[in-house]
Amino acid sequence: MRGRHFNAFYRGIVRPFMTAEFPRQLSYTRFVALMPRCAVVLAALFETLKGACTGLSIADATPLVVYHNLRIERHQVFKGVTQRGKSSTGWFYRFKLHAVINHRSELLVIKVTAGNVDKRKGLLALASNLFGTVHP
Repeated sequence: MRGRHFNAFYRGIVRPFMTAEFPRQLSYTRFVALMPRCAVVLAALFETLKGACTGLSIADATPLVVYHNLRIERHQVFKGVTQRGKSSTGWFYRFKLHAVINHRSELLVIKVTAGNVDKRKGLLALASNLFGTVHP
């Protein structure tokens, strides 16, 4: 799989290797257009599957690349949803996935933010409803 973005994952893994799980696969463009319709259902599923806070939590954030840096100006699918930002490795256009797990590796809280949101700010907001120790 070339690239570390969702388009490469969808076209390189889901389409060729997951036809049994997804027999009526959509084009990538159509899939991205329909994704917002699933947000409420996915949120409800997460609420039923998430673990309980045990007093020892581990938090981290990881980037979810939207486009390669050279293609930021050409692609407008997520325009207005995510923001352009700069890190020590250069410019980026991505989302950031913030997650908190308990010591049993059960997800407690997840949140997706624009890529230019500071990791510490996103994680502080997630940890506000937890008790005990949270290790970043």
